[in-house]
Amino acid sequence: MNSVQVRTVLGAEVVEKRTREFRRRIRVLEDRKSVVQDRITARNYELDLLRGNRGANGGGKAGDKTREWKDLAQGAEELGRRIHELLALNRADSVAVREIDEEMAGLNREIVLSGSLQRDTTALDIDLTTIARGDVSITVSYVVRDVSWRASYEVALDSLSTKPGMNISLIGEVMQRTGEDWKDTLLVVSTERPAYLATPRTEQVQYNNVYRKKRAYSMPVASDGRSSAAPTSALELDEEPIHLETPVQVNGEYATRFKVAQPVTIKTGSEYRRVSLLEASTPCKVAVVIVPSGSPTAVLEASTVFKADQPLLPGTAQLFRDGEYVGTGNIGAVMSGEELRVNFGTDPSLRIARKAVNCGREEGWFNFGRVTRRYRWETTLKSGHASAWPVEVREQIPQTEDPDINIVPGEMSDGLLADDPEKPGLKRWSVSLEAGKAKKVVFEYIVKAPKGKSV
Repeated sequence: MNSVQVRTVLGAEVVEKRTREFRRRIRVLEDRKSVVQDRITARNYELDLLRGNRGANGGGKAGDKTREWKDLAQGAEELGRRIHELLALNRADSVAVREIDEEMAGLNREIVLSGSLQRDTTALDIDLTTIARGDVSITVSYVVRDVSWRASYEVALDSLSTKPGMNISLIGEVMQRTGEDWKDTLLVVSTERPAYLATPRTEQVQYNNVYRKKRAYSMPVASDGRSSAAPTSALELDEEPIHLETPVQVNGEYATRFKVAQPVTIKTGSEYRRVSLLEASTPCKVAVVIVPSGSPTAVLEASTVFKADQPLLPGTAQLFRDGEYVGTGNIGAVMSGEELRVNFGTDPSLRIARKAVNCGREEGWFNFGRVTRRYRWETTLKSGHASAWPVEVREQIPQTEDPDINIVPGEMSDGLLADDPEKPGLKRWSVSLEAGKAKKVVFEYIVKAPKGKSV
C-alpha cells in the first residue's frame, strides 16, 4: 500500500452530476416514448381506413352474385384479422408508454430528492501496490452519521391452551440518512456508544465532626527578627471542614449486539426499516391481576422467567392475545434469568366491588397516650368465565420512617402469597374464582401513633 488519502467530495458537484445523468436518461425515455406514440398513431390511421371500407360493389351481373358474396366473406375475415392484430399491438404499446411515464416520474423524484446530498462528504482514496499479479481483497471501515435504530416488539399470548405460552419477537427499526442506499447489507445493531467514554468520578463530602484542618496565621515579626507579639501569644487556630474525595459508583449502560440473519436493503431517507433481531417462545403463567385501590378493573398478565442468550431492550410492544390485537404496551430491560411481566389488556368478564369497612377510627384512648387506627377494606370478586379462573389481588400497606409510628398488618383473607423483600408492604393473594361465584378478599392494617400526632 503506497498511500491513503482523504478528500472532500463537494455536495454541489455530486448533485449536479446526478441531475445531469437523470436528465439524460429522461431525454432517452422521451425519445423512446415518441417512437411508440408514432406507431400507435399510424395504426389508428390504418384502423380508420379499414373501418371505412365497405367491401361491396354496387354493379355487376346477376351471374356474378355468388362469386361476389364469396369474395366479400373472405375479405371480411381478412379485414377482421387485421383489425384485431392492430388493436393488440396498440394495447402493447400503450402499456409501454405507461411504463415509460412511470420511469420518468421516478427519475424526476430522484432529481427533487437530490437536494439531500447537497452537503459535502468525505472520500478515501487508496493507492495499492501488490507483490504479484492477482486479485486482492481489502477491508475499509468508516463511521457515518445520521444513522439510528430503536427496539420494538410483537408479543403474542396463547392463553387458551392447556399450557399457555408467549412468543416474543424483537424487531429493530433502522433508519439511515447517509444519502446512499444500503443494498444487501449484513447488518449488526448495537447499544454501544463509541463516543461515550465512561470514567469514574469523585464526589466531595464534608465531614464536619470528624476531620478538621488547622489553619495557622503568620505572627508579626520585628525588623531584628524577634517577634513583636506578646510572649504568651500562640498560633491562632481555626477549624475548617475538610473535603474528602470518595469513589462513587458510575452506573453504565449494558451494551449488547444483535446480528441480522439475512442481508437487508435499507434505503436512505426518514423511514424506518424493520428487521428481525430475536425470536423467543416460552411457557408462561397467565393470571388476572387486580389492584382494587387503584382501579376496579382486572388486567390479564402473563409472567415468565426470560431465558435467552441476549437481553430484552426497552421498547414499545404490539400485543396480541389469542390471535387478536389488543393494543400497545412497553417492555423494560430484562436480562436472561429475570422475570418478564406483560399486560394484555383488561378482562371484562370479572366484576369488582371494593368497600371501606373501617377508615381509621381512633381506638385505645387510655393506652398511655397512644392511639390505634384501624383501616379495613373488603373486595368482592365475581367471575363470568365458563371455568375456574386464577386471579391475583394486590394491596399495599403504607410505609413510614417515623420511629413513633408503627404500622402492622391486621386481618387478612386466606391465600396470601409470600412477601417480596424488594417491595415492602405489598400484599398479594392468589384466588381461584369459580364460574359464576363470588369471593371476598379482606385487607386490613393497623396504625399506632402517639396521641395528637398527625398520621
